[in-house]
Amino acid sequence: MEDRRCTVLLVHCHYRLPGGEDAVFAAERRLLEAHGHRVIVYERNNETPGLAAKLLLPFRAVFSLKTCRDLRALLRRERVDIVHVHNTLFAVSPAVFWAARRAGVPAVQTLHNFRLFCPSGVLLRGGQVCEDCPLRRGGLLNAVRHACYRGSRAQSAVCAFVYAFHRLLGTYRHVSLIALTGFDRDKLLAFNARRPVFDPQHLFLKPNPVAAGAALPPLRPLSARKNQVVFAGRLEELKGLRTAVEAWKLLKGDPAAPVLLLVGDGPLESWARENAGPNVRLLGRLPRAELYALLGESRAALAPSLCYESFALVPAEAHAMGTPVLASDLGNVGAMVRPVPAEPGHEPLPALGAGAYTPLPGTPGHWYADPLLYRRGGERWLFCEDFDLAANKGSIAAFPLGPGGRPGTPQTVLEADCHLSFPTVFDWNGETWMIPETGADRTLCLYRCRAFPGEWELVRAFPVGKELADTIVLGAAEEELTLLCSQVRPENGLYTRYRRYALRPDPQEEGGFALEEDEPFGLEHRFYDLGARNAGPLFCWGGQTVRPAQVSTKVDYGVYLQFWTRRGDKETPLCAATPQNVTISGLDPAAVIGIHTYCRDEELEVIDARYLTRLK
Repeated sequence: MEDRRCTVLLVHCHYRLPGGEDAVFAAERRLLEAHGHRVIVYERNNETPGLAAKLLLPFRAVFSLKTCRDLRALLRRERVDIVHVHNTLFAVSPAVFWAARRAGVPAVQTLHNFRLFCPSGVLLRGGQVCEDCPLRRGGLLNAVRHACYRGSRAQSAVCAFVYAFHRLLGTYRHVSLIALTGFDRDKLLAFNARRPVFDPQHLFLKPNPVAAGAALPPLRPLSARKNQVVFAGRLEELKGLRTAVEAWKLLKGDPAAPVLLLVGDGPLESWARENAGPNVRLLGRLPRAELYALLGESRAALAPSLCYESFALVPAEAHAMGTPVLASDLGNVGAMVRPVPAEPGHEPLPALGAGAYTPLPGTPGHWYADPLLYRRGGERWLFCEDFDLAANKGSIAAFPLGPGGRPGTPQTVLEADCHLSFPTVFDWNGETWMIPETGADRTLCLYRCRAFPGEWELVRAFPVGKELADTIVLGAAEEELTLLCSQVRPENGLYTRYRRYALRPDPQEEGGFALEEDEPFGLEHRFYDLGARNAGPLFCWGGQTVRPAQVSTKVDYGVYLQFWTRRGDKETPLCAATPQNVTISGLDPAAVIGIHTYCRDEELEVIDARYLTRLK
């Protein structure tokens, strides 16, 4: 691939108080220059001396003629290859995109907040998450009514009009946009589905750089660090500053409690000085290098944000220094933090690895895969893929399970012209059904049981036009079944993405059923990754509904399991299970190299494990 150096024009309007966007703007400039690119900067700020300038600012915020003139001249003179915009509010204005478009130069904007849909940018009102502007009647007028931007209806009206005006112009339909996190991307796509502003195909994911162009201090073990916790960021309400200071008041008098260090400045700085106890110290703003050093010598970083944030820069910087993060379970801050692993022997799923697994008896020339449990009356069955090595094709087999899970003689229960695997068997509306994996045929097939366990009728093969794998049932109602499938990436089967479908009885359709894809859900999950593959059906544990997923690497399929549970509007990881968690009777533990299917009921637990064996 050609190693081409570009001329990049970086555009940014600085805020009155420096913050994370300014730090990212500077870091990206250093990063681009360090890789040999030529960087031109166009910077403005909203400091407007003189009454006339202040009166004109609202009009310039909508469409700045000065920005147009400046940008056209810069683009001609510097022969710019791409324009990368950070903040346009207020002085720069979205006019920058029209100047770039007229010059034939592609433009991209990093979305550091949600201002395309929320004039305040943070989706927060009255200390609570608010999504009225993107989702409720009234749209951007809700922000004006509640004076969301700096507590001013006038400023909120200006901000709302800027984005309403450019929606009408279609400005952002011709701009490539960067979301900083998967959470941001999913929110933006959901909002855009309700109120279209940009082309979803032009939304990309790129996290902010950390310590760009600077060497990080050496890592220290936690045992060698000072007993202190760092809160770094703008000292303001939405960052959770009051929560932090009030929490440390409760630790007053505890000699073992860590000291809280507040790094930054902002509107609540005076309040913090007045309310800080002896175990809280204000350090003011620090250069980035000093902040990294401080994080590296501290026990933890604190991020008690009240809002979604955009890209939680301080947690990312703390992670770079090997420093644990104490964070709100909300938005991007919560998404960047994973629960502390449990002590050995106290895993969130205690049955996993609690004892040795017993291998299923094999048949010469065959192997069994994707084992899924099914209970019918007082009987327990194990359905699985039966792969015929000679035919290079799988069918579906079923084992009756006796006391203690002892398997009986298997029988082939379903065969087809295409490869079959991952047999999801379930009860619905008084009948027993099966949806096996038929992805190689680019269909999703629904079978009805005529005589259990070995007689199945193909009700309909839905021509989905894509390779779907490992379908599970997410929810069942009399009038609808919700299915979650994993779509395999055509050019690389290790990568998948989730697709959700609704299956409904419909006497007007072939076979009496209709299948409809949930398009907004598919749009949110349009990116392929290595962990978007189901590993088995949902199950209940500890009052939670748990979904097992399988995770691959770039070179290997189904290496380990990740368990998820839904909390609010997002899934939260519970724990992972690696081959090291698994003991199989008669096998050297070091021989187990992957686990990728998991199913359990109240008594049994089954997995699909891959292992190495010596050739004789």
